[in-house]
Amino acid sequence: MTQMARLQVGITLFLLTLLTGCSGNKPERQILSREQDAALLAAIDPIQKMTDQHQTAQAKVALEQVKGDFPGIAQFDLGSFAEAELAWSELKRARAGKHYKKIITDYPDSVLYDPSMARIYDIGCYYLEGPLVIDFLFLKVKGYDRGITLLELVSDELGIDDPNGMGLSAIRMSAKNLQERKRYEDAFLKWLEISTVWESGEVGREALLGMAECKYASYQLQPIHRRPLFDTGRLEEARTYYKRYANLYPVSADELGLLDIIIDLDEQLALKQLTIAQFYQRTGEATAAQIYFERVVKDWPETDAADKAREQLDLINNSTKG
Repeated sequence: MTQMARLQVGITLFLLTLLTGCSGNKPERQILSREQDAALLAAIDPIQKMTDQHQTAQAKVALEQVKGDFPGIAQFDLGSFAEAELAWSELKRARAGKHYKKIITDYPDSVLYDPSMARIYDIGCYYLEGPLVIDFLFLKVKGYDRGITLLELVSDELGIDDPNGMGLSAIRMSAKNLQERKRYEDAFLKWLEISTVWESGEVGREALLGMAECKYASYQLQPIHRRPLFDTGRLEEARTYYKRYANLYPVSADELGLLDIIIDLDEQLALKQLTIAQFYQRTGEATAAQIYFERVVKDWPETDAADKAREQLDLINNSTKG
């Protein structure tokens, strides 16, 4: 064997020894018994009270003690939880959320899953209040989107079928926040998701009304004089939802004044068709214009647009007779 070959063999053996040693020293996460899970939860409860009161120094000492009592998870979920709680204590919510999310993602079997999820929910609610945060361009912006992202994690992980659960609460808060900020299409999707699980009851009623309001409000964002130029699909959907709400909850619909909104929807839908009729009339398409005028009168006879359509039909008929 040449000197070069011996050198290559030596390097190979050295690397194999190094890799074997590294893999052999890698710690493995311990699976705790039920008794140990209960003991761990009991140990972190007073620590969370400390971090809630921002007693960071005391909490740090206590967390080190707990990690010493549970060495099998100290470098895993417990380590992440300790980092998260200290960040929580110092009001470093973004950093805390990162560590809590690691527990949810990497250790779903951990007894620390539920406490972490509760913290994520609280952080999400905080961001929905709109505090200023630094975005990726180092500009200060409202933290709404961070809150929505965290609450989506909660609702996706926990589901929304528990009437008293954080999952349902999270998605309802997200929907309301988006609607308040005039992000109507995003809010509509949240209400729609809720309605697929909750078809009735208070939650179902809230979701149905939310869907109607979002579709109606999104159309009203346009200037009044331009609204007839846009697609009325959102108005038609809104009318369907409002009518369904009025049929299912007549007393509530009356209290909310929804019948007046339905009348307004009829007026706007009729105006759209009247605008089309007037367009054909201006461009010399008399037959098409007459068809649309007649449609307005037939479909929305009680509207102002129908009165104008009747006037035009009378003019058309008189001109024909003449």
